[in-house]
Amino acid sequence: QRRSPDEDDRAQAREPLRGVQSKEGLFLAALDHYAAGSVARIRQILASTDIPLAEVRVFFRQLADSATEPEAQRSCLLVNTVLEVARHDPPLCERVNQHLAAVEALFRETLEAAQARGELAADRDMEGLTAFLVTTIWGLWVRLAADVEPQRVRSVVEQVLQLLESSS
Repeated sequence: QRRSPDEDDRAQAREPLRGVQSKEGLFLAALDHYAAGSVARIRQILASTDIPLAEVRVFFRQLADSATEPEAQRSCLLVNTVLEVARHDPPLCERVNQHLAAVEALFRETLEAAQARGELAADRDMEGLTAFLVTTIWGLWVRLAADVEPQRVRSVVEQVLQLLESSS
């Protein structure tokens, strides 16, 4: 018996939930799904050109542009989880840290590619610069959730972009 396209869509949507036995399991499945989508979007942006530093600039400009969108007030599930729950739940904290590390790895790879192309000075500390950029991203998400003025976000992004320019 053939299923309708709607039935196929529903079955596919339930697939990540197969085997979920508890509220905690459901939350972890939702967190994993959200994080996978976030990492995929970031990967797509950071692979949008052949100029690595330009890709980082595009990411930050898109983040600044998103400050005026209604979705900006939703914040980031990973950041919210860190702020509200993770430190009281070591397994959850470990899971969140794995997802955050995946995002950090994408930025580190992009910055290292920029350094290899001479876009960033050879003596730059890529680990420190990566940590700075990713920490700034998470901080901006917290500020966006607090309904900060879009101009404030743009100002922070401009500082990041100027720092990247001075790093070459």
